[in-house]
Amino acid sequence: DGDAIVSCLSAETVAGINETLEELKANPESTAAIVAIAAMNNIVITPEEVADLTAGRFISLQMSPAGMPDFSTVEIGAAVVDGETATVPVTMDGDTKDIELILEDGKWKIGGGGMLFM
Repeated sequence: DGDAIVSCLSAETVAGINETLEELKANPESTAAIVAIAAMNNIVITPEEVADLTAGRFISLQMSPAGMPDFSTVEIGAAVVDGETATVPVTMDGDTKDIELILEDGKWKIGGGGMLFM
């Protein structure tokens, strides 16, 4: 659910996604063709649908069940908090990545470009 993921992202991360969307919307025919070529799960999107893309829909389009990692192997380490930011090590399939969190309106949100998956 792309909208659920967007609700977990920092405002800065969502703004970055929206900037990307504006670039994609500038040439909807080309974007629709690229999506069709790159789609792992037979996604079809029309130029008209490109014009209406939201951050949540954009994320949903990128999430293919075939391309999703096996989350049963995920290990989440201890957070290191520094004021209104934190870093959490996440290990998947032996590869560890630090996920940046930002405290916004009393809730921890994923920052650092929203890199959720490795």
